[in-house]
Amino acid sequence: MRNLFITVFFFFSFSTSSQAQTLSPIGEANQISQMGQGIMSHQVYLARSADGLNWELDKKLIRDHASVPDLVRKKDGTLYLYFVDATVHAIGVGVSQDDGKTWRFEQTTFDGELKHHYVDPNPVLLDDGRI
Repeated sequence: MRNLFITVFFFFSFSTSSQAQTLSPIGEANQISQMGQGIMSHQVYLARSADGLNWELDKKLIRDHASVPDLVRKKDGTLYLYFVDATVHAIGVGVSQDDGKTWRFEQTTFDGELKHHYVDPNPVLLDDGRI
């Protein structure tokens, strides 16, 4: 496993007249309420950095119709990507065991049940390895 920083972020786009525009990541997020599109127009991507200062965008779309991503890497290198899944109005999770090349997606459960309308996941890796 390489010693890299990995982060996730979202882009969103909107249409004005017949021309589609794409906004920059995160910094423009305060404009979302003005656009009326909501998270159905958000997309999640990875970015990588060797020093935490200079970042390179991985142009592969990780998840469409998803927002507010947060990423946890377990000690074994497995990545867990949590996000708001606009398609089912719940918290989704993507699991990658190959440093983000491929992902397996599922919905999170709380107390064994799928709960809808939870938002803005903030996973924390505990000392015992649980998230």
